[in-house]
Amino acid sequence: MTEADDWSISFKNLPKIDENDELYQYTIKEKGAEGYSVKMTGNQTSGFKLVNVPGIILNVEKKWNGESANQVEIKLSGRWRHQGEGNSYRSRSVEA
Repeated sequence: MTEADDWSISFKNLPKIDENDELYQYTIKEKGAEGYSVKMTGNQTSGFKLVNVPGIILNVEKKWNGESANQVEIKLSGRWRHQGEGNSYRSRSVEA
């Protein structure tokens, strides 16, 4: 896939059923570029759409105000809109 073909590709003449007369269920997967995650929407009937979403890098610097300790806990909290749940948000915490 390239910009010249509008970043699209078609898979043609794929078998619809297997040797047991079961329908094939096709899906796609993209190996994401470094620093990006891949968001996929769609299905085999309507077609798939992939969007490369840039990752976020958060740098944290701890400065002691007074006597330092041997260990410190840093908690990162965030929220994101969860697909398929309207305007609801989910939270996620990561401890380092």
